Amino acid sequence: MMQKKEMVTANRNVYHEVERKNQALSLVKKQLEESRLSAQRMSLMMENLRRCTARFLTKLTKSKQGVPSNHQLQEMIHKLNEELSRLVKQIASTLIKDGQASASLADGDVSEMLRLQKMPGFSSVTRA
Repeated sequence: MMQKKEMVTANRNVYHEVERKNQALSLVKKQLEESRLSAQRMSLMMENLRRCTARFLTKLTKSKQGVPSNHQLQEMIHKLNEELSRLVKQIASTLIKDGQASASLADGDVSEMLRLQKMPGFSSVTRA
């Protein structure tokens, strides 16, 4: 009788241990699936970043840029930053020259700067 009771207790312990292992396995499977999906999303985002960077730089430089590899992406982003800085400086100098020229124009003439200031959204761009 005592042996049977011990066997039942041992069997119950085995079942409980199997259930704990199954729960742990389910948790690890869930974490694996979440990590796999996250890696897939990150891979897609990197691909989009590489393609968009190449397209944007192509538009700025007016010369065809190939899609960079992951290792070339940093260099292309630096090149993009340089082009944007150059364009911002060019626009700023044009606006300054236009502002100086508009000061010397007659009242009937409309300068490029005044025309820009009248455009919708100009105030939100200057605040940024």
